[in-house]
Amino acid sequence: MLASTYRLRKKEVERIYKKGHFLSQNFLNLRFLENRTNHFRFAIVIPKTVAKLATSRNRLKRKTSVVLENLLPHLSGHLDCMIIFKKAPDEIELEPVFTKLFQDSRIK
Repeated sequence: MLASTYRLRKKEVERIYKKGHFLSQNFLNLRFLENRTNHFRFAIVIPKTVAKLATSRNRLKRKTSVVLENLLPHLSGHLDCMIIFKKAPDEIELEPVFTKLFQDSRIK
């Protein structure tokens, strides 16, 4: 699980929905907005349309959190990011997807 300093609060999530930029990948959307901290902060959103069972949604959140924890030391900048899954990823490795996503020039 991500440390609380790297997670977004409800108020910050609402701010990103209103003012944030949008980027779409094959099975997820990313909304992001610059913040005033010196590090990235994340929120992971998995709707019921993606995974009906709460256990499935929680498992996907845990996998995503582990990948983000591994990527944090390699990320430079200060953004608030909302990761919104559009559909459940097939048993693929999430780390290369997120590495490619955060190397995208539109995010920096």
